[in-house]
Amino acid sequence: MDTTISPLRRPSTRSDNVFGRLNLEWARLRHDVGVNAVVAGWSRADPAMAGLSSVVLIEEAKSGPVERVDALLGSLAHRAGSGGADAAVAARIALQLMLPKAVRISRAHAWLLQDTDERDQLAACSMYTAIRSLPERITHHVPPYLAWGAHRAMRKEVLAQVRELASDEVDAFAAPAVERNASEELAHLLAWAVARSVISRQDADLLAVRYGNEAHGRRHSWKNIGDLQEIARETGMSPAAVKQRCSRATRRLAKAAAAYLETADR
Repeated sequence: MDTTISPLRRPSTRSDNVFGRLNLEWARLRHDVGVNAVVAGWSRADPAMAGLSSVVLIEEAKSGPVERVDALLGSLAHRAGSGGADAAVAARIALQLMLPKAVRISRAHAWLLQDTDERDQLAACSMYTAIRSLPERITHHVPPYLAWGAHRAMRKEVLAQVRELASDEVDAFAAPAVERNASEELAHLLAWAVARSVISRQDADLLAVRYGNEAHGRRHSWKNIGDLQEIARETGMSPAAVKQRCSRATRRLAKAAAAYLETADR
């Protein structure tokens, strides 16, 4: 079975864009006998996939505890980059789990690239590449890491082609090599805070989703907030609980800010 992303064809309707086609393909893959046999083999051999013996069960697991999601996506992505016989299947499943992030990444670049079809294709391909190139050392905060990797790849590709920008104009848009962008800084801050027990891994993942989401044409910042209702649905928490937990975690981060800045400046 071919699990690669086919070249973009001009859609006849907006429901036939690359994301729509991927979702239609996914509806078939969920019940594909061969794909489910591969998944069942993973569930027997890989502790990270234990109990996930079908595509449907993997899909349901994406809404589970953050540790389980990290293990699941990490296993899929590392398998996708292994070059093994099941790499394409693993990459396709991981892509579907990360597809909502790819949609947001595409929308975040609408102000730079107006061609929606081309932008969607670039976002899907950027996410696919990020999945297949996930470093083996990355086992925590896997969804945000993949999203940030795809975002960086997408931005680089868009800046290279939009409006035939001159090279000096592209340089003006690009972040300096020695300076972290907001997404990278947030990732480093959260990783540091978890390592120092300032906040829990669960709180770090919640902050990454709440404050690291892609927004329509806006820079990442602590005021660039992800949709509260959507986050509540994804985490199984109430909106009030999400907001309260994020507030507590950010207060802990604020108290530890001086210590973090000392390490960041070294």
